[in-house]
Parts: sequence; C-alpha cells; structure tokens
Amino acid sequence: ALSVVTGSALGGATTVDLLMQRAKQVTAPDVGVQDKVHFVFNNLSSTNLDQKEKDLMTVMNESYLPWFCQYIVIKRAAQEANYHGLYISFVDKLDKKLAQLLKGVISITIENIKILLVDEKITSSSSVRSLLKNLGSWLGGLTLMKNKPILQKDIDFKMLIVDAYERGRLIAVIPFVAKVIESCGGSRVFRPPNPWTMLVLSLLAELHPLSDLKLS
Repeated sequence: ALSVVTGSALGGATTVDLLMQRAKQVTAPDVGVQDKVHFVFNNLSSTNLDQKEKDLMTVMNESYLPWFCQYIVIKRAAQEANYHGLYISFVDKLDKKLAQLLKGVISITIENIKILLVDEKITSSSSVRSLLKNLGSWLGGLTLMKNKPILQKDIDFKMLIVDAYERGRLIAVIPFVAKVIESCGGSRVFRPPNPWTMLVLSLLAELHPLSDLKLS
C-alpha cells in the first residue's frame, strides 16, 4: 500500500500530519512491521543499541527504506530533540546493514526543512518553528558534527538568512540556523574559525538585533 507516515491528535491534524501530507508517497510495510519499528524506537537506549539493531533487522529490508527514513525524520527526530544523539547513533549502526540509510535520512531531513521554510504559518505558528528548530539540530548532528558539509545546493544559508530578512521571517530562520550551527562546536572541521561557520555566525550576529527574538 502507498502511505505516508502519519500522526494523530485529538481535535484535528497536528503540524506533523500537515507536514506529512506534503511528503512523497512511499510504500509502507504492513502494520505488524510498523508496530515492531515503533516498539524498537520506544524502547531504545544507549545500552541496548546492538540488541535493538538485531530486533529491527528481523523485519526491516531495503524496500522499506523510503518509509523508514520518513519515520525516523518526521515521527522521531522532528518531535523528539532530546533523543537526537541516541537516534543518530542508531542510524549510524543501521547504515552498515541498510545501504544508503544515512544518505536517505539526510535527504529526507533537508526535504522536510524546505517544506517548513516555505510554510505560510512559519511566522505565526510556534509549533511549525519548533519542528524547524528540531530538524536544524538534527541536520547539524548528522552532518557538521561528523565533519560533513551541508552542500550549498541543498541549503544556501547565506541566501536563506538574507531572504528571511527581506521577507520578515527572521523570527523563524535565525533560530533554525542557530540550531544547525550549534553542531559546529563538536566538529573538528567546522568549529570556529572555519570560514563558512564564521560567515554564517557574522550574518546571525548582524541580523539578530533586528529579529526581536531570543535564541536561548
């Protein structure tokens, strides 16, 4: 069956549901497999990664990879920022068994960041901005913290910040960019005085006073 990863909420669609309505249609596994994946993630900890990898691989195969990438990014990373480190460790481990998983997760992350960045509610909805910040932290952890660049063709941060200034969207874009850049502190390559990092930081410092927000 064709499906997207959906969430549910009392009283109407959540921001995640609305996000997923714009996601690519993917082939979903049967409900039993989905329940197993959900159970594994619900019970994941830093001490049982090896066992949970084995549990997951009993039901997972590469045909489900597009669905699995959406699940990781939207149902987990976008909503559960406190577990980013754990989920990244799990993705790294699974990537050795599921070819292209990490690449797929990064691609889906960027795809959903772009969906949120053009959302008309981005300046008025704190829930949209919260998802965007979470995905910013997640993207930084998957890339910059591991000394991997975020390609300009995927996200041009300089143009993003300048465009946000011109369109009155700094309230959303500055916190997002700041969350991405936080990961540079743990990077051998991208920590200051890396030129790319310093350029983005200088733009943030210049425009932050104009955005009327706190980054804490």
